[in-house]
Amino acid sequence: MENYFLILLNIYQKIVRKISNLFSSKIIYFKEFPYMPDENYPAKLDFEFQKYLFDKFSFGTSNRLYPGVTYNNLDSILYSLYSKSERFNFLDFGARNIDHYCHLNKNISNINYFYHDLPQYNETIHQLKKEKNIQNLNIINSIELLESIELDFIFLGSVLQYIKDYKSLLSKLFNLNADYFFLAGQICYEKKIENKDVFFFKQLNSLPQINYGQAFHYDSLIQLFSENGWKLITKSLNKTDKHLNFNHISKKYGKIDNLDFFFEKKS
Repeated sequence: MENYFLILLNIYQKIVRKISNLFSSKIIYFKEFPYMPDENYPAKLDFEFQKYLFDKFSFGTSNRLYPGVTYNNLDSILYSLYSKSERFNFLDFGARNIDHYCHLNKNISNINYFYHDLPQYNETIHQLKKEKNIQNLNIINSIELLESIELDFIFLGSVLQYIKDYKSLLSKLFNLNADYFFLAGQICYEKKIENKDVFFFKQLNSLPQINYGQAFHYDSLIQLFSENGWKLITKSLNKTDKHLNFNHISKKYGKIDNLDFFFEKKS
């Protein structure tokens, strides 16, 4: 029964990819929206699918295996920083699927991985941790529980735009005193309108599920980090979704890009 499910899943994914390739220029990804709803991102994690991902990425031998994440070279960055360390503490905030943990753990043996997401996600991954007896996977239900942990690296992969009170969240994360902070897949725009740091949108590429988010004024976001003691090391264009477009967003915001930011704590 399980093999039958996986075969159907594989066929479904191939069909979706082919349809996306055929109609990529027609896909409506984002439309402006006047506000950010309090309830957002209704997706849930399926326990059986997480078990499938865990086994696939933990025990698979193919070099072509790669998790569905918003930044593909994080393992290289972590290896360059911590390959000579005994252990390091890594926070994946908004981690979602278990495949990211599996990939990093398989390639970086000294990682101590902290997982945080929506309550239902946390519960599902905790169940998986218990069943698979995973030692270096720590499920964190609130940021406050991290205050006694000396974090080294904070990663947010396409997360911040879905957090309504993002400044409050960042303030809490800044206070954890990590050495590095990586934002992947952040939608940023060039021209500030009406002195606002963000504009809101609804995300339509995952219909029937609709997500709501916010795009960030580029200079304001960089300034926010700088004022809180962070130095921008690199900025790059995120290319994980080749069909991503902003065709239905007003031109008044100037250039809009999906960007990755790598910050280091100022000495």
